[in-house]
Amino acid sequence: MKKILIVDDEKFIRNGISAIISNNFPEFFQVELAKNGQEALEIMKKIEFDLVITDINMPFINGIDFIKEIRQIFGELDIIVISGYDEFEYARQCMKYGVKNYLLKPINDKELVEIVKETIKSNNEVISEINEDEKKLEYVYIEKAKDYIEKNYYKDINMAVVSNYVSLNYSYFSSIFNRDTGMNFSDYLNFVRVEKAKVLLKNIDYKIHEVSEMVGYKNPKHFTKNFKKFTKLTPVEYRILK
Repeated sequence: MKKILIVDDEKFIRNGISAIISNNFPEFFQVELAKNGQEALEIMKKIEFDLVITDINMPFINGIDFIKEIRQIFGELDIIVISGYDEFEYARQCMKYGVKNYLLKPINDKELVEIVKETIKSNNEVISEINEDEKKLEYVYIEKAKDYIEKNYYKDINMAVVSNYVSLNYSYFSSIFNRDTGMNFSDYLNFVRVEKAKVLLKNIDYKIHEVSEMVGYKNPKHFTKNFKKFTKLTPVEYRILK
């Protein structure tokens, strides 16, 4: 659930905006209210908001200074400004601090709803782009890891070695590797080794223990166990049948 903060010194307007949001976006927003910028900043230190709707003319901290404080403390955050003043200077100052939407009182319900919808849509598009970029980057890392395994499967390698090779945190690498391959790292490595062993077993000049060593297993029993796990056959049975 996204969080929205409504800031206005007039209780009637605060509650009115809250009602508009709640009626048009049921179960989508958690709404918090503040009667001035000072109170709003205190609330924002405790709760992370997705959207702030604020008046310009308020006691203690006016809307412009409040927005300035938001940018300095919380950085990028969507803000919708409401004002009873149709003055260019107010709008200009708001734009200076990255405010894209400026509404005049009395507030038009439909206009407010449309602006909130556009803000949500814009955020979702940005989030989608970020997620897509992350997926592309993860793909690059995983392919690099797979390539390393393909070229080094016969060595004494493990997930720590490979995650370090691709310069990723061990836990994060484990998570994305599992998600991409559908296997944990150990199973994937064993799968690659078994696939390589299947090719080598076709050459009858190689003894089973030699094949085991050639694909990275120091213990032939460990090799046989993993080979059977993926093929349902022992290396000897596989050689006879193939």
